[in-house]
Amino acid sequence: MENHLYLIAQSPDLPAEISSFKSWTAKRLLEVLQKQRAERILKQLAFYKKAHKQDRDYQVWEEGSHPEQIQNPAMMLQKVETSTRTRLKEAMSTIRCIGAIPAPAITQDKTEC
Repeated sequence: MENHLYLIAQSPDLPAEISSFKSWTAKRLLEVLQKQRAERILKQLAFYKKAHKQDRDYQVWEEGSHPEQIQNPAMMLQKVETSTRTRLKEAMSTIRCIGAIPAPAITQDKTEC
């Protein structure tokens, strides 16, 4: 999904590291959007800000995360393959939508453009 982040990480305090990552990337993204005067996107980020968030004007990341501990090498491989397959499917759908390849070349994807 294009609004998801797949992250494989290790840390003694993973929740704190993820929080720090989300904070840093949100600040950098907002700096770029403001510099580029991307008002439409900034308005969307302001619209989706949670009402109880009084310390910010925008909501870049969804609250929380859904971590899963990697239990063994097989699970690691499954997670890598799933995230790669998802991104490839999205890329192929985008290519089809812009007409770079004919629709029959993508048999599994039923995404409408």
